[in-house]
Amino acid sequence: MALRASLPISRGPGAPELDRSLAAGIERVRCRPAGGAVEARPPVLLVHGMWHGAWCWREWQIQLAERGWESHAFSLPGHGGSAPGRHPRWATQGYYLRFLRSEVERLERPPVLLGHSLGAALILRLLKERSDLPAAVLAAPVLAREMTSVILDRFRDDFTGSLACFLTGTATPCIRNAAVVRRMFLNGESAMAPEQLRQRLSPESLLVLLQHNPPFWRPPRRLRTPLLWLTPAADALMRLDASLRSARVVGAQAVILPGTAHDLMFDRRSPETLERIHRWLLAHVPAQPRNRKNSESVWASAKIAAARSTSSGRSPAKSRDSAGSSARS
Repeated sequence: MALRASLPISRGPGAPELDRSLAAGIERVRCRPAGGAVEARPPVLLVHGMWHGAWCWREWQIQLAERGWESHAFSLPGHGGSAPGRHPRWATQGYYLRFLRSEVERLERPPVLLGHSLGAALILRLLKERSDLPAAVLAAPVLAREMTSVILDRFRDDFTGSLACFLTGTATPCIRNAAVVRRMFLNGESAMAPEQLRQRLSPESLLVLLQHNPPFWRPPRRLRTPLLWLTPAADALMRLDASLRSARVVGAQAVILPGTAHDLMFDRRSPETLERIHRWLLAHVPAQPRNRKNSESVWASAKIAAARSTSSGRSPAKSRDSAGSSARS
């Protein structure tokens, strides 16, 4: 049984429509333009990072709607308003990826993906499996090849919290007080107060960070999906030079955001960042076919082919390509 509620937006008449639902333990927030989304545009699916939830996207969802984009955000199990799932000690990237796959499949049309931090890592894993998604935006993403350097930096910056993470087997001690939360995620340009943010963060897995290293992870090469890589210049977690190298590894277009911290959604200049995303999407995301019914038929065929390929062991990308060809013929 799904529970759905409208969320108030103090934008006056003609404001976007924002509603929250909870079904099968997963929290979802949908935001639509007041007059309906631009027909030719795909929906945008937002994927949060470690400790965060769907709540972190609220302002960006509203701003996307004001530019004509329908967006969908969801909270991973144990995050935001979603029900608890695995204990954080045992949550893996593979476990989280199952929920991202499910959210992509439940949409009527292939979505643009927009992920923050770990959410960007999940998107890269998904793009290794499929090539039928129109575009992806990676905001303050984890490094492309490895996160060992970031873990070592965390030990230097917060030895007590980092040691506690390894002793408890979770990443929860990293957010134990407002001071460390501020150093990790915010700066003087952030609109959210450190304690306010800390209270909204959720317990988190350490495994998901450790798994983003060889031999458990290899970055994708020569992706067909257009990628935008947003690098905050004042990110305390990802070094600027390492982030820019990572963008080159996956073939993404990199944009440096001056003075912006890791949680760029809360930066006072976030409307400018969102406008950059909007313009990039207009330039890189092809308009949907005029015959939307046929387009949705191709997407439905692709989803069926993907499900069959999983059970048969075939390459998901090849199965989807053949499904698309048969649906068009």
